[in-house]
Amino acid sequence: MVEKNEKVSHIFLIDIMYQISRRMHYLHDMHIAHCNLNLYNILLNVEKKIIQRVIVKVIDFGMSKIKVGSNPKASTDKKVYDIPKYMALEALKNKFQIMSISPFEADVYTFVMVCYKMLSKKDLFGGANSIKKLLRKIENGERLNLSSNCDEMSKLIKECWSLNPLQWPKFVNICEILIELKEKFM
Repeated sequence: MVEKNEKVSHIFLIDIMYQISRRMHYLHDMHIAHCNLNLYNILLNVEKKIIQRVIVKVIDFGMSKIKVGSNPKASTDKKVYDIPKYMALEALKNKFQIMSISPFEADVYTFVMVCYKMLSKKDLFGGANSIKKLLRKIENGERLNLSSNCDEMSKLIKECWSLNPLQWPKFVNICEILIELKEKFM
């Protein structure tokens, strides 16, 4: 991924986020939930020619759920295993139990955590080194701050950080928002 000390333009980061969201939209259209989206499962192939270009690959489908919504077994097996700092509140509360949110909703939350990490280059929920501390921070409404030059992304990220998963956008909507942002910066 992008190193902490590496300077990259917003358009470059937005393009990476767009490509990730497009790949996740495709998976969800195929009734596949990734269930383990995080920075370690995103590969970048950066071509540094006259214009810097990147091709994004989403990897590690070991915990994916196939045919979610159309397969009774996939629908009842709603366990999501992930890196805690990327996990949605409901997934954290029920780490090894049945969740009240779908794996698709959990993928949206983990996506926005990836976006935050890329934009801020800061550790997610800094001092929260246990699930209990992390849950407390999220339930108390603590959210990660983005720099003022990320205003356009802040709105999308705040939507996805809502405590109500029903308010989270779908990847098709996220793709549309990111296309608009790419056009704005170009």
